Parts: sequence; C-alpha cells; structure tokens
Amino acid sequence: MRKVFFAVRFFGYMIYIALRKLKFNLIKSKLNEEERESYVFDVVNNWSKAIIKYSGLKVEVFGKENLPKTTCLYVANHQSQLDIPLIMANINEVAGAIAKKEVSSWPIVASWMKEFDCVFIDRENTREGLKSILQGVENLKRGRSMLIFPEGTRSKSHKINEFKKGSMKLATKAKVPIVPITVDGAFKGLEEHSPQDLVAKIIFHPAINVEDLTKEEENNLAQICENIVSSPLQ
Repeated sequence: MRKVFFAVRFFGYMIYIALRKLKFNLIKSKLNEEERESYVFDVVNNWSKAIIKYSGLKVEVFGKENLPKTTCLYVANHQSQLDIPLIMANINEVAGAIAKKEVSSWPIVASWMKEFDCVFIDRENTREGLKSILQGVENLKRGRSMLIFPEGTRSKSHKINEFKKGSMKLATKAKVPIVPITVDGAFKGLEEHSPQDLVAKIIFHPAINVEDLTKEEENNLAQICENIVSSPLQ
C-alpha cells in the first residue's frame, strides 16, 4: 500500500513540476544566468526533498562539512532510483548527473535534467560513451559539478559492485576534486519494509584532490574511490 501512495504522490508532483517547466520556458529569456540557476536549484532541491518524503525514508546525513565550495565530481555507489534525489537534497548546488540514455526519453524529468547539464550515456556503445564522458569533462571545466555512479547499474542492496575506471576521467581530465559519497539503505524506500526499517544514510567523505595524486594513485583512482565508498558498508 505504501508503494501505491508513493506512486500517486509522485505523479502528482510530476504534474506540478511540469507546470513549473512551462513557466520557466516562458520567463527563461528574461532571467540572467544567476536567476536561471536559482530557479532550477529551487525546483530540483524541492523535488528531491518531496520524493524522499513520499518514500518514507528517514535520512541520516554525515560529513556535510566535507562538501567543497568549488566545482567537483561527486562519486557515489548506486543502490536505488532514490539515490539522485537523496544526494541532490543534501548538496548546496545542482549537479549534472551522468545518466543512462533511456532516461532521456522520460518527458518531464529529461526536460529538467537538460537544464542543469545532465549527460545521457549509452553504456552499450563505447564510442558514444566516451563522447558522453568528454561532455561531462567540458561541463566540469565550465563550472558545473557532476554526479556519477561508477558501478553503472543499481545494486538494490547493501552490496557494492566494481567501480569502472573510465568514470574517473571526468575528474582527472577536468582537474577537479572528487567527493566520494556512500549511500546506504536508499533501496528500502521503494521496497516493502516496516516503518522502523526505513532509514537511509548518506556519508560525504573528504574530497580527493586529483592534482596531488601520484601517477600510480591516478591509475588506481577507481579502486581508491570504491574502497572509500564501500568502507561504511562492510
């Protein structure tokens, strides 16, 4: 029954943000860059908080003091479709996400994601996948923080899968710090769990300055990030 209530509230909110998108399209040309960014942040932040609220999850947040005040690459494990709103609700900016290409066909969601430089990646096409990574690098160089899930797919559990090395090129090519993030328990929000068990944790670890890494550390960066992210799950 809880999943039914979530679905009803979710689709109701999607109608609301569709109306806000129509309004944004009408006034966008009259806003300066700072005003556009503020409008988008307000939509994304409130949407993220609403989705988490509807899921019933009680969220415990640790390490917000580790969030840098500069452009960065957020690197997180991937448990659930709730991971993105969980992270977006707890950072102080709108980060562009590296998302699977199928998401680009979701009408309302995709239209908003394009407003904050999300990149849709074809995981079955190596050449197109590389183009997507390079687009993410350009976004970072322009000052747009990015969010990536190096596992490439959701675990739907506490398990963590191997981090793919190619995803780290976003940070090493753009020369931006990496913020490792551990998400624990997000998958419970869309599963049948008792209210007492609906607790998720998000941990922001200290940033990794890629410019301080040795060549060996840079080559092993995916494993380093995986070790940091997975440590609280063990």
